[in-house]
Amino acid sequence: MEHCVILFAANLSEYAFLPEFSGLSALDRSLLWAKNDSKSSKTVIFTSPALQTKVDAAVKKSGIENIVYETSDSWTNALIAEKTSSVCEKTGTDFALFAFADSPFLNVGESLKIISTHTEYKAEYTFADGWPLSLTPVAVDAGAAKIIAELGKTSQKSAGEKSSSRSPFWDIMAGDINSFEIEAEIAQKDFRLYRCDFSCSNKLNFLSCKNLFDSSSSLFAPDGTYDILSLSEAAEKNPAVLQGLPSYFEIQISSKCHGETSYAPYSKIFQNHPVSDMKIEDFEKILSKIQDFNEEATISLSLRGEALLHPDFADFVRLILEKTDFQIFIESDGIEVSEEICKKISDLALDSVSLKAKDRIDWVLAIDAMSYGIYSKIHLGRSEEDFKKALDSTGILQKYFPGHVYPQMTRMKVNECELETFYRFWKKPDSPTGGKVLIQKYDSLCGLLSDEKPADLSPLERNVCWHLRRDFDIYADGSVTACKSLLPDGQNILGNALTDSLEEIWIKKRSLVASHMAKNYSPDCGKCDEYYTFNF
Repeated sequence: MEHCVILFAANLSEYAFLPEFSGLSALDRSLLWAKNDSKSSKTVIFTSPALQTKVDAAVKKSGIENIVYETSDSWTNALIAEKTSSVCEKTGTDFALFAFADSPFLNVGESLKIISTHTEYKAEYTFADGWPLSLTPVAVDAGAAKIIAELGKTSQKSAGEKSSSRSPFWDIMAGDINSFEIEAEIAQKDFRLYRCDFSCSNKLNFLSCKNLFDSSSSLFAPDGTYDILSLSEAAEKNPAVLQGLPSYFEIQISSKCHGETSYAPYSKIFQNHPVSDMKIEDFEKILSKIQDFNEEATISLSLRGEALLHPDFADFVRLILEKTDFQIFIESDGIEVSEEICKKISDLALDSVSLKAKDRIDWVLAIDAMSYGIYSKIHLGRSEEDFKKALDSTGILQKYFPGHVYPQMTRMKVNECELETFYRFWKKPDSPTGGKVLIQKYDSLCGLLSDEKPADLSPLERNVCWHLRRDFDIYADGSVTACKSLLPDGQNILGNALTDSLEEIWIKKRSLVASHMAKNYSPDCGKCDEYYTFNF
């Protein structure tokens, strides 16, 4: 069976062209991988008119001959499948080895295993499972690609119409998975837990790639080949690789709340660090610094406070919509939600440069109960009218932000009796939020609160804390803590987002990441079990 190589280079980020790997870019190294595939009869590049000149320059430098280009301004998953089938037909090949051209560490050895497995078992789709992302290609049969393309236009149209994802064939097949012969080449060791993506698709992944290459360059031969297990193990031992960049910035714009909540007792949290509401000009300054630090992030406006109680709440949302492409995450008790504020935020989104700005805003509502009796035991001092407002807020928000509203229960001993009823009610397609619901884990704040978990869900083996690796918590005065579960006082404050470099603050957390990697935990971290929960 003969195959062709397809490199997808249609939506390369600026980071794919940076020559940071011994003078080569991610695109250069992916072409080097294609060149090393001596069994391939043809190399084909899927690109866009806007990038073809830059891609062509890299191809000429690579020395690969007889490159074929397929171009489009709007690659969808279905179009990728359709063109893959067409390319196989034109080149007379049985299947395609498909990879992304922003992947600097595509592994030749594992690619050969995929080819062998695909051929031996006459598979329609073959992939490697367990390695970090972007180290291996997938193999897709010519006939299967044609069927996948058709599914992407008919029964799996929603997946097919999506703009080119990182798993275009799989996303379409997933809706009819039993119709395909699928094989997997299993990694010698499972690295999926770390969620590493060694592509140069964005700044976060690019820095992970660069940090890994700079610290492990001796593992690479001059022709770009390397041992995939050795490199993956080097990654799991490198704090700079695992930490990457923060992707979730949780910001306190308001310190006000409607009263204490049993799992968030602000009187205890802020007894040594009283704060007032954030000034809009301070937020704008911090927002600008975040954008310079990581242009792809999620911004939460709800760190330890009710964001909607800030008199300028809508202006905070407006700044994010106008100045960035960030996702917006708002947690609320729902009491301040009204038609007026929802319409105002919705109109801001419609006026935004982004046509899909409303899809960038997610709302989570801390309802926590199905009855006022249980609600009042968690949300202390709230009235039955407050509970009704919280429930009604779901329908109001769903009207303006359909599909982006999540009623939430923080699972505790006190409300465990209503967990199943809560989940079943909100999960129904005809619920006020159309089936959206979240069940949140209880956090004792490193032992500050009593243990109210009804069940221990922690894994058998402790992983490096996701919050140290991904989260950046900023209080209204600019103070930054190592993580949300730590009180904002004393040694827990790493710096100030208003006056200090965000990168320097972030690097201070690296020693904590390294300690977790060595299974050496501080007294607070040792009492915390939030390490396995993940935000964005």
